[in-house]
Amino acid sequence: MTVIIADSSYISEGLLKDKSLLDDYEIFSPDFGFYEVLNAVWKHQVLLKQVKDSATILATFFDLISAQRIRFIALEEETIRSAYDLAVKTRTLVYDAIFVALARELVVELKTFDKRQAALFKA
Repeated sequence: MTVIIADSSYISEGLLKDKSLLDDYEIFSPDFGFYEVLNAVWKHQVLLKQVKDSATILATFFDLISAQRIRFIALEEETIRSAYDLAVKTRTLVYDAIFVALARELVVELKTFDKRQAALFKA
């Protein structure tokens, strides 16, 4: 199984629209991503009315976490400082820079639908 860093939009897309995005990966994400994914599911249910019953989606999400296919991790100070420096240098949001810094630190691919974040990772 390939290890990747996935941002919240990627995980949410996998849960809400295309489950194949989550196949074959061991996904790591910063701990705050857990709440961002939950918020995305809520948004699709409550505001966008695209999800009628979130119970199945949430069950899948928690099953992936229990199976350690998705792992939300607390960040070390060094990673946070690196992300902050990157955000300042590139005028990028710290939230976005954290995913990039973590992927670079672990030397793994970053999966995201954010074009700017993806470009920053490849730079």
